[in-house]
Amino acid sequence: MAAKLRRDIEKLKSRLQAAPASETVRSVRLEGSGTVKLELAHVRAQPVIQVALIFADTNYPEAAVLLLCDSNDSVNSQLEDLSDAFQDGAALPAIVSAICARLDFPTCLADSSAGQPAAEMDREDEAEGSDIDHVSEGSEEEAEDTDDDAYDVAERDDEDLLKVVFQKVSRWELKEAAITKAEDDERVAAAAEAEATGSGKPQGKLSMQERLAQQRQIFHPREAFSMLSRELKDILQQNDPMLEVDAVDNDVFHWDIHLYEFEGTNFAKGIQRLTTLHGCGFVHLRLHFKRGLHPFHPPTAELLWPRCQRPFAGALSSHPMIQLRSWDPWKPVKELILQLRVFMEAAAEVDVEHHAKLAAQADDAAYSPFECQLAQLEALSQVPPLCVSQFPQLYSARDAGVDQQRMEALLPSSKRQKKDTTDAEKKTFWAAGTGYGAGSRANTETWDAKSSEAAQAARDAELQGLLDSIAAAFGSELGSLELEQQIQQLDLGPGKPGSSSRRSPGATPSASSLPGNVEAAIETVAGSSLLPFLERELAKASFTDLCARGSFYKACLDVMHKLCCGPAAKLLWVPCCGPSTLSGSSAESRSALFGVIGQLHKQADQYLTVMQSAKASTPDAPSSVSAPSDEIAAQKEEEERSLALAELIMSIHHRSSALALARAAGLGPAATEAARPRTREELDQAYEQILGSMKVDSQKGIAAAAPLCFVSPGNPAWLLCCAGQSQCARLTLRHTGLLADG
Repeated sequence: MAAKLRRDIEKLKSRLQAAPASETVRSVRLEGSGTVKLELAHVRAQPVIQVALIFADTNYPEAAVLLLCDSNDSVNSQLEDLSDAFQDGAALPAIVSAICARLDFPTCLADSSAGQPAAEMDREDEAEGSDIDHVSEGSEEEAEDTDDDAYDVAERDDEDLLKVVFQKVSRWELKEAAITKAEDDERVAAAAEAEATGSGKPQGKLSMQERLAQQRQIFHPREAFSMLSRELKDILQQNDPMLEVDAVDNDVFHWDIHLYEFEGTNFAKGIQRLTTLHGCGFVHLRLHFKRGLHPFHPPTAELLWPRCQRPFAGALSSHPMIQLRSWDPWKPVKELILQLRVFMEAAAEVDVEHHAKLAAQADDAAYSPFECQLAQLEALSQVPPLCVSQFPQLYSARDAGVDQQRMEALLPSSKRQKKDTTDAEKKTFWAAGTGYGAGSRANTETWDAKSSEAAQAARDAELQGLLDSIAAAFGSELGSLELEQQIQQLDLGPGKPGSSSRRSPGATPSASSLPGNVEAAIETVAGSSLLPFLERELAKASFTDLCARGSFYKACLDVMHKLCCGPAAKLLWVPCCGPSTLSGSSAESRSALFGVIGQLHKQADQYLTVMQSAKASTPDAPSSVSAPSDEIAAQKEEEERSLALAELIMSIHHRSSALALARAAGLGPAATEAARPRTREELDQAYEQILGSMKVDSQKGIAAAAPLCFVSPGNPAWLLCCAGQSQCARLTLRHTGLLADG
């Protein structure tokens, strides 16, 4: 198709060069693999009308063509009527002539040799042969009427489907053009700002655009768009009743997928139950392809409906087929979707109990944003969740048969076709998807550094954004109880301050006193990939490593900082290997995040000590050898980032130390139920022990330690009871807002 269509376009361009000034056709150009843009204008001062000619398939000139004009509704309605005449195809000059004639645009580009539209020629042939076609008996004609009517209905349905598909393709093209233009404008603005500031490169977030430009040069995003739009169009034209696919907001890099007709499995029974409850017996997935990296970077998969027994959403998102190490860039997307469907039918189990609590509509989210973020973290980090040992059948069913596919994915196309190569020629140096090219031998792979760097940078940037979202979600999903709810739950009437005859109602709460959604969220985090991911990234990282990748590691430390607050603090003692439990022993602390915090604290404390010594030994007078101003500014900026990281680590360590002391005394969110004090005297003694251990003698120290141990986990009744007796308690309450100043 491409060669024939380009040849006809070049013919029209040649005629345009020799056309008079009154010619109404201003330009003809090819966009993509099957879209031609035509510009028409009576005079150059008038607005130009742009017409899109979208060919259905590669069988040009026999391919059907859809004519569209998005800028003018009146013109578009005329073109839609004209499109029916070209359902059997025609040559481009004939189509252009017909468009100009319908819109009353005189043109000299008419090509009499191009012939008429195929549909008109067929009608003429039918008219010529009409005298000899009516030889059948009347009864035979009546017998065929029913079949003809059914065929006409099916043909009209196909035409309607084709028109809908063509309209979608046109919207995809417009969306992609708008996105590309926005990216180009941002890149131009970044370059202009860099030139104005004299920095030589875009500042701040604009460096992301610079990285995107580098990725586009490597992976050719226009070609990726053509591949995805072609696959999406083919699936739509197949009109499969079991599969419904569309582009999210007309962006072909984001696919909205609905799967239907499940039978014969436990999962199918759950889907049937959903049909009874909600009338929504389907599966809703989304695939997100990396712009600028497709097809060499796998998409991310997201399960939106229904809710399945945990941890299926994470297992689906981290499926080996869509991990970088085993991703096959030449696998059709439809084949990937069908393989995900097979996995769901074999291993998924619908959480019917959860859906029974929802309103009878599918608009209610099956998963919270926080749960979706944890599932995506499992996929992006490729770290197995802590609960993997509790669901061996789920993950074994997921990985069944994938090893063979992974080996095939490691082979380039030449190796798949030629199996009799020698062992030396079959050697693979780098994993598929990391960027490989042709080496000195035809059948070996070499590492492409730019491709690998671009893919890794994209993955790190996405991880950083995901960690920022997780840290922000901790406040709503795992935050402390609302203060007003805590005070309303207090029952101080029967008891008196100092009485030990009954258990204080405000003693640090057990897990059962937490709301069900908070406790469920804590359990979800405890079984997810978050804790082992943080342990993997931070346990062996030196402070130099932290500073070199400051943005990424700050996102990790922000999550750690959130873990030190509220009921989620117990997760600091969960072992990051083996089955997850919420009661990690002291012997297991080294493999938990609490031990990682201690290691980071030593490095940060050493850095701060060195910096203080250097600052004390540096004279105030300026040095005789002056460095360039930009070099000094860069050095100062780097020093500020390092100092901010060190202070963040010190804050995390201070909080975790307070939690550890409270945990040892049986207080705070990290304490076990068996170790909690039962009487007021035990609480008073534990409180004084903690403050004494931390040598708290100022409001600042109390503000850092006591709220973590007593207020944030639950009801602050004990502090309220002893507020009149303890200056420390008064300072604590005032700091947390429970007691007004004065």
